Amino acid sequence: MTRLLNRFQQKFENVRLLNNTGILNEAGLVTLTLFAIVVGVGLRLLLAYGFRGNYDQLSYEIVADIMKRGGNIYAETYRYNYSPVWAHVLSFLYQITSLSHLQFHFVIRSFLTLVDILIGLFVGLICARLGFTDARIGFSMYLLNPVSILLIGFHGQFENLAMLPLLIATYIYSRQPATPPWKWIWLLGTLSLLIKHITVFGVWMLFLYSTTKRRAVMMFLFSVLIFIVTFLPYLPEGGSGIVRNVLTYQAVTSWGLARFLPKLPMVLVFYAFMILSPFIAKNYLSLSQAKSMEFSGVALLALIFGIGKQYLIIPIIFGSIFYSNWYWIYTLVASCCIAVSYVTGHFSVIDEPLTSAVWNSVWLAALCWLLSYFLTRKKSIMRYFHRMYKACWVADMKQGSTSE
Repeated sequence: MTRLLNRFQQKFENVRLLNNTGILNEAGLVTLTLFAIVVGVGLRLLLAYGFRGNYDQLSYEIVADIMKRGGNIYAETYRYNYSPVWAHVLSFLYQITSLSHLQFHFVIRSFLTLVDILIGLFVGLICARLGFTDARIGFSMYLLNPVSILLIGFHGQFENLAMLPLLIATYIYSRQPATPPWKWIWLLGTLSLLIKHITVFGVWMLFLYSTTKRRAVMMFLFSVLIFIVTFLPYLPEGGSGIVRNVLTYQAVTSWGLARFLPKLPMVLVFYAFMILSPFIAKNYLSLSQAKSMEFSGVALLALIFGIGKQYLIIPIIFGSIFYSNWYWIYTLVASCCIAVSYVTGHFSVIDEPLTSAVWNSVWLAALCWLLSYFLTRKKSIMRYFHRMYKACWVADMKQGSTSE
């Protein structure tokens, strides 16, 4: 596997689509941006309007109804697995539905489409800030990505809303990398955690890159404390629901490592790697802050032991800044997986042979993407020693010539 990945890296390491070598002129960039807005936004809204959605959409309607009459979302339904923040967002969107007479599912996914536009803007700004490519290319990369189009336009999950504060924090970091404004970064990281706690390891990565280890740990613990405090108004009636449906909730198994390892080793591998991932990214792989956020999302998908289709967008958001070769491969495989699940109707049942094979092909793409970071690091070390050897050899030759 390692040898195969190494050959792929050697063959395609210089291949990039729309890179920063000026393949598009100004007219081309304007055309690409307009195309991304019309097609990317248009497809999201078309799917949002034409399809009511799936199980999650029905769950949103149940939660919005509970919020409307002032009920306890953790005591009255098992179909809510997050902090109260998203429930309040749903309540607000439900009020817009009542005033506008639009369908609730269309209002929700239109709102998430607006979030996607903001994500595209910040992806573009980070691209330009890092000098990687023109901002309009980064903007277009995300808006036209089929994974984000399908998951937002049809599925309507809100991972993008939870990831937006991390993206904004990354942009803030890129403006002051020497002295990052850690207070603003803490605020944005906490907001991300409150929206959806699947981002917990991205928050951990963000904090450790933004300040000292001691302060990062304190920031993280304080964010977790605030996350816990948000549940207090729902106690004691909702206590068992909070524990069962939020804190210990597990997505569909039979994904990735869960097919090969017993549960305990699998869980230990996942948590150990994700906790250590900031140190691996910073000290071993020497990744930039923005690249480390992509690394965190890829590692999450490659090592997590329970999966939901909505998780597939997580590596895409920061991956759109760099759009590496593995980003495109992952996008292709994940898009096919989502499309097959919609066509067959198997949205969460992963144990059927065809569905399992399709889903785990996405895991394999994520795993290869994760391994590519380490292969790139290995090649960089080899190049460094090769340059050192060459420099020493040249110096010896010059010294020999001088002595003669």
